[in-house]
Amino acid sequence: MEDYNERLFGKNIFIKNIHTLRFIWLSKNIKKYCPDVNNVLELGCYDAKTLNYLPKVKNYLGIDANWENGLDIAKNTKHKTQNTNIKLIESSSLIKLSEEFDVSIAMEVLEHLPDEDLAKYIKMLANAKYVFITIPKESGISFFIKYIIKKIIFYPTEKHTFKEFILVSIGKPNKIPRQVGGHKGFDYKKTIELIEEKFEILQVDGLNGPSFFEPLCIRLGIIGKRKTKLQ
Repeated sequence: MEDYNERLFGKNIFIKNIHTLRFIWLSKNIKKYCPDVNNVLELGCYDAKTLNYLPKVKNYLGIDANWENGLDIAKNTKHKTQNTNIKLIESSSLIKLSEEFDVSIAMEVLEHLPDEDLAKYIKMLANAKYVFITIPKESGISFFIKYIIKKIIFYPTEKHTFKEFILVSIGKPNKIPRQVGGHKGFDYKKTIELIEEKFEILQVDGLNGPSFFEPLCIRLGIIGKRKTKLQ
């Protein structure tokens, strides 16, 4: 059975390019907004692959539930040899942080969290001045396109009844049962509203699709600046 990295970054070039794009997006925009970044917080870091796309930072804190042994991989890879103070925490629940970071990162993470905890995790990300988030658009035409493509290439998809498929395709993911830990029922618009409570949105980019026509993109890259000082 393929592991996470094999599924997303393995032999299938199409899938690999889709998932690599978010790291390229992050690298480009970190340089734009935070060229002198020193302290980084990453939620859902898996194997800390993000470090390969960041400038040399002084301190990196990665938090992950160690799903599919991602943190174990991080502890035994080249990340340990980088000139960076790396701290990895295994946790599947909220952690209270006292320190402040230059940047917080959550890529393809928020859609896996319970709806009732989303605001709390976004508050945790607000321990940083800038936030970089990517989320899937599980709604509307972008969901329809992604679902059909997955079926064509025989890529695993979450099961939807015909009624659920229609509801999500017309932009009503909140009308179907939420699958915690998965994408099903994830409302990206509501998530952006929660992000806006803590951050001024500086940039929203359509990923994995024509950047000039965001509705066709199947992912969004969101950059925000914290509205208030860390309390």
